[in-house]
Amino acid sequence: MKILLTGLPGIGKTTVIQKVTSRLRDRVGGFITREQREGGRRTGFVIETLDGKRAILAVRSSKGKPRVGRYRVIVENIESVAVRALENAWHAGKIVVVDEIGKMELASNRFKNLIETIIESDTMILGTLSVARDPLLEAIRRREDIELIEVTMQNRESLPDRIVKILGTTTGGS
Repeated sequence: MKILLTGLPGIGKTTVIQKVTSRLRDRVGGFITREQREGGRRTGFVIETLDGKRAILAVRSSKGKPRVGRYRVIVENIESVAVRALENAWHAGKIVVVDEIGKMELASNRFKNLIETIIESDTMILGTLSVARDPLLEAIRRREDIELIEVTMQNRESLPDRIVKILGTTTGGS
């Protein structure tokens, strides 16, 4: 089972993922992305692995590459923290949690290649998929083995229970 959430920024995709992972604890591995804020202003994004490691994903900066909008992406951190967390979860046979598959993360070729490999495998995935236009993102959206769920104001409260039920049944318990 491969479940990817999509929806507008700020709609609650990461919150849904967090609620699901808190209930499936030792059966999941991977990472989530959080905003970094100072004084009410978004200054960047942080990668946080499900086992507690943290690293800066992107910072608001007018200098340096690669860039996504006004943010400079720190590819080394994607590769040393996010990619490692995904590899560890995948090799351990856990549900791979990836929040998110988006333009910033795709700045890393290692991340991109690993996502393609994991999606092609029989591994269970729970993640978020950016609404951005990108050839890989479009290819993922078209896959028949992916359940793409749009998070809305109407369903975001009920989705964690629904997803836990699906993944719990698939993995032999909840």
